[in-house]
Amino acid sequence: MIRQEQEAFIFGTIFLLANRLQVWGDRILPEITTKQLFLLIFISNMEVETPTIKDIASFTGTSRQNTKKLLEQLESKGFVSLHKSPTDARATIVSFTAKTTQYFKEQDQFSTEQLALLFQGVTEEELECTMNVIHKLLAYLD
Repeated sequence: MIRQEQEAFIFGTIFLLANRLQVWGDRILPEITTKQLFLLIFISNMEVETPTIKDIASFTGTSRQNTKKLLEQLESKGFVSLHKSPTDARATIVSFTAKTTQYFKEQDQFSTEQLALLFQGVTEEELECTMNVIHKLLAYLD
């Protein structure tokens, strides 16, 4: 396979892999979808103490509308609380609930085990190489 074919294969396969990972995650996760879980994880890694929907959308690189839709679904399930900012009526602040904290605690071991199973046939060298390629692709896209 020539380089151009390899690049096209990798590009297309990333989308296929993303879809398959989402289906797999949705199947094994209780209560929430993979997208909802990763949104919660992204929020927990933000350095903003009281993030708004706009802050979260910017941090995750998605639209405000898509972020708001996911957050409204999470709110209906009791994972987040959405409330107007006391200083800016246009801004909606997002807060975790006790349910989110409990969910993270309960799912931590399970998630670790599932990731270990997913990557069981991948060597340390392959992981490092894959991480390097992903970092390069992300750097270009930024």
